[in-house]
Amino acid sequence: LPDEATFKPDTTTNYEIGVHSQLGDSLLLNGAVYYIDWDDVQIDSVTENGDIPIVSNGGAAESTGLELSGQYFITPDFSVSAAYAYTNAELTQDAPDLFAPGNGAFSGDRLPGTPESQAYLAAHYEMLLSDGSQLDFDWSMSYQSDVLTKVGERDFGESMSGFSLHNVSTSWFKDAWMVTLYADNVFDEYAQTGVRTDSSFIGEVGLFDLRRYYENMVRPRQVGLRFTYSFDG
Repeated sequence: LPDEATFKPDTTTNYEIGVHSQLGDSLLLNGAVYYIDWDDVQIDSVTENGDIPIVSNGGAAESTGLELSGQYFITPDFSVSAAYAYTNAELTQDAPDLFAPGNGAFSGDRLPGTPESQAYLAAHYEMLLSDGSQLDFDWSMSYQSDVLTKVGERDFGESMSGFSLHNVSTSWFKDAWMVTLYADNVFDEYAQTGVRTDSSFIGEVGLFDLRRYYENMVRPRQVGLRFTYSFDG
């Protein structure tokens, strides 16, 4: 349709205040709070005829949140790091025809694609060996809360459950060589990270079964050995 052929640019006005600090020789602390005023939000939609994916404008929205991070050196060789972010992103203006005439989203509906909470925790330890080489030990955990696939979880939208991932590695350094034994997604978490279209695209069309919908998943547990050589110059 004529009003589906183009979409307007979106604009944001951003306000943020934060601090970066170092307390003594062992503690780093950073923090920020922000507010984003978003006009003519660009959101995935579909055409009225044929349900072809397009980009549409979804009115106005706002996002408020905070970010915190820090690193503490327990000893010069052993440190822990942590970070946390909170985001509240929602429409502030009705978009009554966003998905189709009479099928839309409304002020207060949560925006898709962004978890409300994200967290990160890590530990790092370095060990010098008598032959001049070095061993590094690393562990990290990342977490995110649930994510919506469509505004307000409307029009066959989904809420993808939150999940956490753990990674570990041990690296040996000697001159230009580095050898790393690693394990990603240690506990073999099975989690959904995104979707293509939505479940309404599963069905029968004439004599054929149609499925233009699928889920993206976290990569399963991966264990490997990586060799790296650095060339001078």
